Amino acid sequence: MAHLQIRPNVFDCAVCHTPCNSESAKHNTFHINKTWGDKAEEIVMFHINKKGKYKAEETTLGHKYPDLTLFDKSRNMASFVEVKMVSSTFMKIQDKSPEAKLTPSELVVLNNSAIVNYSKIVQKHNLPIYIVFIVANRPCITLNDDYKLYYQNFDVIYDIYKQKKEQRSYTRRIVQGDQDDQGNIQNPLFKVHFSINELMPYKY
Repeated sequence: MAHLQIRPNVFDCAVCHTPCNSESAKHNTFHINKTWGDKAEEIVMFHINKKGKYKAEETTLGHKYPDLTLFDKSRNMASFVEVKMVSSTFMKIQDKSPEAKLTPSELVVLNNSAIVNYSKIVQKHNLPIYIVFIVANRPCITLNDDYKLYYQNFDVIYDIYKQKKEQRSYTRRIVQGDQDDQGNIQNPLFKVHFSINELMPYKY
């Protein structure tokens, strides 16, 4: 059975026969997120290195930097790559943030604090940052694949952010796994939403 498509990457969730799992909204365990993130980085490194134009390696400049650094054939730093695993979606986006004018099937998200941090890194190093989203567990988008990759230059994302931050921002409630044993928040709660249609499909 095909999913009912309204326009590219936008599907009618009300009649979906493979509804997205909303369990991640109830549990946001930090170590599970990190495991997904590590796997995602390996996937992206594999695809980049397979093409051979650049060598992707884990970034060694500190935890505030994007996940990967790309080097050219002369071992010069060419760019940074931040990898985001998208294994769930915000099913209530149209109810909670109607002004965003986004639907669950097309949705990807970034932490507001990360966006601000990336903008500082771009200015400091004068190197591009690419954001790569691995979309999984969303059958209307992935079809028969385990996942699909989408990417965009951070400059493009930052332009959208500056134009639409107010309409697309959402602060989610604290759920199980957000806090450590001392009560410190481990996962940023202030989110900014984007559309897959604002990204480029990664061909591999």
